[in-house]
Amino acid sequence: MPCPAIYSAECWEQIQADAKSFSDLWGSMVSALGWNPDDVFAIPDGLILMIEGGDILAVCEKTAVVRDSSRKQFNTLRFAMLPGDTAPRWRVWASWSEP
Repeated sequence: MPCPAIYSAECWEQIQADAKSFSDLWGSMVSALGWNPDDVFAIPDGLILMIEGGDILAVCEKTAVVRDSSRKQFNTLRFAMLPGDTAPRWRVWASWSEP
């Protein structure tokens, strides 16, 4: 897929690498959990855009745990709809760091 104008070439390469890694490691599981492709790949609200070179450590029905690329920060991301939203989207629900 060509790089959308809103992303730099470097950023787009990372998004594509994250998408491939996620699909290889978690694709079957999230499909079984009922996730649809837009939950993962939609621009600008898909999970892939929030990985930023990190690692997905766990997934469940509407949650993913991501360790950032520094390997020290962890984020729990939740696919939810908050007041004022027109559709559910990924949001950081909780964050913590390793000492």
